[in-house]
Amino acid sequence: MDVTLVAAIRVDVLDPLTRKAVLAAMLIVFVVRPLAGLIGFAGFERDFAERATISFYGVRGIGSFYYLAYGLNAAAFPGTDLLWRP
Repeated sequence: MDVTLVAAIRVDVLDPLTRKAVLAAMLIVFVVRPLAGLIGFAGFERDFAERATISFYGVRGIGSFYYLAYGLNAAAFPGTDLLWRP
């Protein structure tokens, strides 16, 4: 097993995190980043739901959906229903 994977599984890796640090990270990911994205889309002629989705997931997140869809259409994989649900 990869050493990085083993280190990530260990619970004590997260011990240095404080409630304040977790709260700050959650605020940045769920509030600041989406709001900054929406501000960046000011004047962009798209539906609000589309702008909000792109702002929340970001360019890399939307790219992940694209490559997931591409991979699932290019080859047969077991358990694809777990990866792609409406």
